Amino acid sequence: MSLDPPPLFAGSAQGAVRFLGRVIQSGELAARAGKLAASLQSREEPARRVAIFIPNCPAALVALAAGLAAGGKVLLLDPRAEAEAAIARFRPELIVTLDLAALLDRVLKTLPACPKAEVAVGRFADLLPFPRNLLLPLLRGGGLANLPPDPRFFRLSESREGAASNSAWGSGEIFQAFSEIPLDAAELSRLSAKIPPALPGERWLLGAPLSDPAALAATYAGLGGGAEVVLSPRLDEASLDALRRRTRIDRRVP
Repeated sequence: MSLDPPPLFAGSAQGAVRFLGRVIQSGELAARAGKLAASLQSREEPARRVAIFIPNCPAALVALAAGLAAGGKVLLLDPRAEAEAAIARFRPELIVTLDLAALLDRVLKTLPACPKAEVAVGRFADLLPFPRNLLLPLLRGGGLANLPPDPRFFRLSESREGAASNSAWGSGEIFQAFSEIPLDAAELSRLSAKIPPALPGERWLLGAPLSDPAALAATYAGLGGGAEVVLSPRLDEASLDALRRRTRIDRRVP
């Protein structure tokens, strides 16, 4: 089975994501995804059904690519929305999230719907371009948190070596909370082809959750075309307007 990241990061090497002022190139995202896929596959019982409970940030794209590259079925969830019904229907073996108190609290509330699921927790501080002691004012009460005292929770590791090429999607499929029909590589490519092509160096602001197929397709098209895709965990109009005032934006997508 291939552990290469799917073509989410294919295309121009100039494609990148911007998050809280930090810019991460497509190649680095692909390398992280390859290592994470290898780490997930190295577990004694690799998960075939993975739910991603992460807001719009680079970690969500890395987890998505890793799950697909490992051949899994991946459920993308919007942490702002109710997740219990989708979790119960999907029956994940693994939930991937971050060590933000608000996210961990939400995950704990969903676990009764999937009592056998494990929870892999990534470090939000690793995404930041500044010291973590400056984080709390930005999160508006979210805060970093330790893992709950529950044996199902463990720290996510990307330390293993993994392939970093852009060629393979694996046999994975993407599911959305509101749909029983999976999104495969061909459909994602078809959706992204409807989006006006990016110009190298353009900066796109993603204004919808990655769990929305149109938003995911716009991200795919932007990265493949060499654009810089700006991600924000807060998608209300006031937060997006403030981000536009601070950062040059050429296009809002989808």
